[in-house]
Amino acid sequence: PAADPLGLAARATALIAASRSSADTRLLLEALALVDAALAIVPSEHPDRILHVGLGCDIRQALFVRTSEMAHLDEAIRLIRMILVELPRAHFTYPGYLTGLGSLLRMRFQHTSEMRVLEEALKTCREAVAMTPRGDAARIGRVNILARVLQYMYICTSVESYRSERLNLLRESVGATPPGHPDRAASVSALGEALGEAAEASGDTDQLNEALEYLREAVAADARSRTGAGRPTSLYLSRLGTFLRVRYGLTRDLRALEESIETLRAAVAATGPDEGPPHVELDHLGSSLHALFQRTEQLSVLEESVRISREVLAV
Repeated sequence: PAADPLGLAARATALIAASRSSADTRLLLEALALVDAALAIVPSEHPDRILHVGLGCDIRQALFVRTSEMAHLDEAIRLIRMILVELPRAHFTYPGYLTGLGSLLRMRFQHTSEMRVLEEALKTCREAVAMTPRGDAARIGRVNILARVLQYMYICTSVESYRSERLNLLRESVGATPPGHPDRAASVSALGEALGEAAEASGDTDQLNEALEYLREAVAADARSRTGAGRPTSLYLSRLGTFLRVRYGLTRDLRALEESIETLRAAVAATGPDEGPPHVELDHLGSSLHALFQRTEQLSVLEESVRISREVLAV
């Protein structure tokens, strides 16, 4: 019997889901082969073709996260550009694909430092947000992705308007996600990170305390949202642990540093196979341990810090 494109896509989707709890990239490669097989038999003018191309893009992105191979990221970008050419701008999915392109371009910038790539990501994400009215459930995610791009724009240029725009967007996101909302944790964590960065630059402990309130709320909201054996979200723990270390730097409060280390250890433990190696979390943990050694001069703390630094270099 002839292969069924939708059946192939369903099998690929199941493999993607299975890959999230496994470090085996072969599951993703098998899913990609199924999608490629589906695309080979779906006519170019068929309305389902975009769905298959989008699935292929998702798999390529996941492969890039696992392997850091730029070929996967570049192919994902090529595929999503293809979708945007084929889709009418008025189609309800168009802003979502625009945001997807912006997110992929931001990832590419992180690996290449090409400003033109980051500038295109900013333009693309701003356009997607402008096309999404307030009250639309999809706006929150698009606002948060634009805010992430603005974070990098500020880091690269030190233009204060980028920081202000980012904070305004993230406050909008928090306002649109009241306690109990499924996106509450993501929104308050992102705002906490932005406030923490501003506080670290200015030395404003009141602003840092506000940041830590949001970051703690994110971890708590994430814990409430999980059921059964679901693991915590490492990103929320990592952000909290990082800015607890900043609090120690500003106040010399040893309890903040000890909590930072405990929280970052939990972040490393919570990092799943689908998130790639926990090099960022390990790096932050190593920094907190080094700060503790400088304070206590405990040799065991120094040894752990050195071991973790070697792990970071290894991944």
